Amino acid sequence: MTARTERRLYILLALTLLTLHLLPIWAFRYPALTDYPNHLHRCYILSRYDRVSVYQEWFEVRWRVLPNLGINLLLVPLMRFVDPIIAGKIVLSLVVFLFHLGCHWLGRALHTRYTWFTFIAVLWAYSSAFRWGFINYLLGCGWFMIIVALWWEKRRSPGFWSYVCLLGGSIVAFLIHLSSAVFVTLACLITVAYDHISCRYLGWRGAIRNWGHLICAAFPLVFYSLREPDKPSNPVYSSWKDKIIHVSQHASLCYDVIPALAVASFLLVLLVYYWRRKMVDCAQLGALLSVGFAAAYLVSPYEAFRVSAVDVRFLLPSIVFFVLSMNISIESPKVFFVSLLAAAAFVQMIANGMFMHQADKAIGDQVRILQQLPETSRVFVVYNISGDRIGQRLPHAPHYAALEKILFIPTLFAWRGQDPLVYRDKRFERISPWESLQSPRWAWVFSEFDYVFAYRVEAADEQFLAMRCLLIARSGENRLYRVLREPASPTAKAMPTSQPNRESQR
Repeated sequence: MTARTERRLYILLALTLLTLHLLPIWAFRYPALTDYPNHLHRCYILSRYDRVSVYQEWFEVRWRVLPNLGINLLLVPLMRFVDPIIAGKIVLSLVVFLFHLGCHWLGRALHTRYTWFTFIAVLWAYSSAFRWGFINYLLGCGWFMIIVALWWEKRRSPGFWSYVCLLGGSIVAFLIHLSSAVFVTLACLITVAYDHISCRYLGWRGAIRNWGHLICAAFPLVFYSLREPDKPSNPVYSSWKDKIIHVSQHASLCYDVIPALAVASFLLVLLVYYWRRKMVDCAQLGALLSVGFAAAYLVSPYEAFRVSAVDVRFLLPSIVFFVLSMNISIESPKVFFVSLLAAAAFVQMIANGMFMHQADKAIGDQVRILQQLPETSRVFVVYNISGDRIGQRLPHAPHYAALEKILFIPTLFAWRGQDPLVYRDKRFERISPWESLQSPRWAWVFSEFDYVFAYRVEAADEQFLAMRCLLIARSGENRLYRVLREPASPTAKAMPTSQPNRESQR
């Protein structure tokens, strides 16, 4: 295979994989990404806040420098000109595109030429983080990879632009998501240490240059920590069993277990085949970065500073660096690689597409029920998702209905210190559909809300709701109740009145 033919095959394969990953986003009206509709609803309110008086009564806008603004900065201006569903899909497509671009660029920077193992790394565009709808986090991951790759290229001919690239990129990464800025700083720290250990740059000038880059990378984090120190909290560490479970979840490339195992088998055979024939080159820096991020995962707590899944965020970069550290030697055959990779990619696309089709129908049913409500209705949401593979992607689906009709849904992410939109009434902050079944404040719910939307509630819970509510619509596992304005029954008074907060995993 000539170099020209190989380059054409590389470009064709890159475009094919990108198309396969974009297809499910545009094929279905409601992408089954758990937290995504919640972000979409918040941005929709921000884009129409000045024109809708009831939004001004419910919420307050506080635009300021926050390390979680990525999707807000993109979607809010876009929604002023484009339908909110279409605007959301444009941003999702951008997230996938940046992840692909970051993998290609990072692989080239590691090996000074494009690496075929990039096509394995891009499959993690549909990682568990994407399926759970952590859009700011994934957007930050793509941006982080691009900035690190660009800095690596600039640092080979050090000058003013290498500092500008790193400082500016780190500031943007910080605005997108805090974890992205942490990743840039950690990657810069490991790279500087690698350069010193390998004696790549000798003398005091090289040391000053390297540590200058590290200062530029860490500047946004230092500035933010000094300006807005967070309240100390007791960190909560995961058990080793939970650590292993988290690794398996992030290594999975599909919604369901069986197709995920099939894809993993294809990739494992591919790796073993080329490794045993000694046709794999390994970049030391990429391997070191993978180990460094894996170590950060092992030593980091699961919960800290009122944020959960802190340690889990290091897994995706660690996996990507591990894959990108490898490359097929130039003289090795590519037909077997392309064949197995195509099989893995099509299994992933078909399996995820079938799941998203089922979830799209389930979400559509919920949206149609909620669209029957009058404008400005206040809806309390109750979900039971235990053992339900589709239901795990639905708890924030009611926010899709709020894009077409003004509804107040208290599970909206509008939290002080994390979002530019906040509730005027603090009682509505951090209400979660997962916890509401376990310890709902029913006396407060019945006095504050007009309707209760329930998914997969048990018979005992249906009987309890029937004491104070009237069932007005049902479809499958979905129930919509209208709250009756009358004194609470003795059963309702006996229910717990406290509700623990669900920590942010965004």
